[in-house]
Amino acid sequence: MALNKMNKTRALIIFIVLSVMLLTASLLHSEASTDDERNTDKAASSELNRALTDKFFKVALDSFNEKDYTAAKKQFEAILSVYPGHAPSKRYLEKTYSYLNSIKTKQKSSKEIAKLLKKAITCNDKGDHENAKKLFNHVLVIDPNNETASSYLGKIDNSINTIAAAHVNELYTQALELYINGKYAEAIKYFEATTMAALKYFDAVILDNSQRLDTLDFINDSKQKIKEDAERVETLAKEKVRERVLSNYSRGEKFFTRGYYKAALAELEEGLKIASTYGFKDELSQIEKMASETKSILASDTFKAAEKHFEKGELEDAYESYAEALKYNPENSKAKSRYEKLKETLAQKYYEKGMELMMDDKTDNAKEYFKKALVYQTDKKEVIRALERIK
Repeated sequence: MALNKMNKTRALIIFIVLSVMLLTASLLHSEASTDDERNTDKAASSELNRALTDKFFKVALDSFNEKDYTAAKKQFEAILSVYPGHAPSKRYLEKTYSYLNSIKTKQKSSKEIAKLLKKAITCNDKGDHENAKKLFNHVLVIDPNNETASSYLGKIDNSINTIAAAHVNELYTQALELYINGKYAEAIKYFEATTMAALKYFDAVILDNSQRLDTLDFINDSKQKIKEDAERVETLAKEKVRERVLSNYSRGEKFFTRGYYKAALAELEEGLKIASTYGFKDELSQIEKMASETKSILASDTFKAAEKHFEKGELEDAYESYAEALKYNPENSKAKSRYEKLKETLAQKYYEKGMELMMDDKTDNAKEYFKKALVYQTDKKEVIRALERIK
């Protein structure tokens, strides 16, 4: 084979040398010949070139057909170096390049496969079946017909099935025990683990030596029982909450009867909040009615107290009482009017007092009065400017 390749290569070299000599001789002869002679020589030379080209193309084609693509590449390139327009050589040279690239890719893939197989076998030997399976599957992506990867994957699956079969009864027994003891959430986990471990071993399971139930039935039944338990807990919890609302109403009613209206309102408002959250419509309506009546009484009492403070010139107390009256009844227009006027009056009062103290160089005391003024009117400009001057 090696000798045959050497002979082909030697023949191709002779072809190139002869072609060059023939062309040179033709050129030299054409310079010394007549036109007729030159034409005759040119035709003969062309005929000889075709014959030589056909002969050595056959040599290159034989290399190609024998899959000696490296030799074929050199031979086609040699022909084209002498005759660049030789179409068959061009066509086969392109095919040769394509086959050589394909061989390089396969060689690269073979190296990658060998590397992956080595890692996969190491993982398998260590008992790391999960990673071993991933690596063997990667090999099959590159080479779907790889027998080594397919064989190992089959062995791993058999091993896993054997382990699953060995543990399946133990898992099921634990699941059933949890189910019987009412631990349904944990039972579901074990039933699901049992099913996933080896589904083919669990078409049916004997229970109490007579009744057959599928594991999925146990899972669904456990879920239903969890739901029922949750509903019972929710119902019980809701009833306790309802009892609390009724307790709020009862205490509110007791305080109302004794004239402790603020305490009554606090209880009723707490009951309202809970009843509204849980949708206790009957209780909500009942509490709202008493709360409204309580607010009405408090609004009236606090407004009367505010009026008395105002008449006595007790402006700070009047201000506080009007504010409280508006809390119970925001629509009291007279309380609103008095409240706004008192804000201005008290703010001005403390501002003027602060200015007097500042004139006497009692800046610390003045600052306190200016701050009081801002309690009533937070945006009073002259007070803000005075405080800035003190700083």
